[in-house]
Amino acid sequence: MPKEAIRLLISNANDTKDKIENLIKTATDLDNNIEKQKKEIIEINKFAENAKKEIETLNTASAQIALILVRATYFTLETKGEFGTSRAERAIQEIMNDLNKILPMIIPDNEERAKWIKDLQNILPSRK
Repeated sequence: MPKEAIRLLISNANDTKDKIENLIKTATDLDNNIEKQKKEIIEINKFAENAKKEIETLNTASAQIALILVRATYFTLETKGEFGTSRAERAIQEIMNDLNKILPMIIPDNEERAKWIKDLQNILPSRK
């Protein structure tokens, strides 16, 4: 084989080697990008799941609060004009129990809740 043909084969082999190395580098870069994107998608999914759980919790709490408010309104209307009767006393006790269920949902911190209750109780003038 003449020297010229050998040089041409070596040159072609080197070009092919360079192309293969470039393809391998490109494939490796793509693989790294895919892995990075997979991790990002996993994080986004975790965030979405947490957000979904929080929304479900808020929806449940909102439904409970709405039902408690309906009960309080019902008891208030049913005993309107009744003072000192066992029905009125029971209605007041039920309303207070319901309020004690609502407040921790709305104001989870014990100190803040106690302050809020105290401020609420101070709105009305003292009984005479």
